[in-house]
Amino acid sequence: IGFIYTSTNSSSGNSIIAVARKIDGSLEELRSSPYPTGSTGDAAEGDFDTEWALRIVGDYLLAVNAGNNPVNGSISVFKINRDNGKLTQVEQNPSTPQMDNIDSRGVRPTTIAVSTSSEKTWIVVGNQFANPNYQGDPPVAFGSVMNSYLRNLAVFTFNKSTVNLDFAKFGAVYNAGIQGRPTTAVFNSSGTKFAVSTWSVAHFLSPDPDISFPTPGRLYFYAFAFGHLVNQ
Repeated sequence: IGFIYTSTNSSSGNSIIAVARKIDGSLEELRSSPYPTGSTGDAAEGDFDTEWALRIVGDYLLAVNAGNNPVNGSISVFKINRDNGKLTQVEQNPSTPQMDNIDSRGVRPTTIAVSTSSEKTWIVVGNQFANPNYQGDPPVAFGSVMNSYLRNLAVFTFNKSTVNLDFAKFGAVYNAGIQGRPTTAVFNSSGTKFAVSTWSVAHFLSPDPDISFPTPGRLYFYAFAFGHLVNQ
């Protein structure tokens, strides 16, 4: 009666898992699943603390590829067969012989927001740049908070005729590491407002975290019109 899609976000090779929903409530992975994206994820031991790493836009599935750091991440586009749930990857650069994804215009893309009007479909990708954190007891630092313009919100349009993502502009750049790292992005129902939450410096497997270590998570609100984000 339907299909469910999720991603492995594996650092050894990201893939999309397709699962059929049966009328009795049971689930069964499709025989053709998983579907490789041709790029890598960036989950830490299976942990990927974001929302909307996948988005369905009409008959297409968009997926983030957060790996390849410090090289820019990418977005994969798949055509969904609505009858059997199977996915077919869509070429994003026909000028090359291999199957290409689209550059996310930042490092470690983690979240995708979509707004469709009668004229255009807007896609905003949140690029996190890095995921510094503390692990263990006592906490040990993994990575560090760094400034970078590759931590941003990148605005694309989805071209329905070519089925390509076309980069439009940078909606916002969070150069200062203390501004947090985009983790969940969403439009309101009319597409006139936009919000993004940012990820702080987390602790994993640390029973007594030092509260002086994290930078604050933040919530940003914007007005949206014609691809422009205006901070509210």
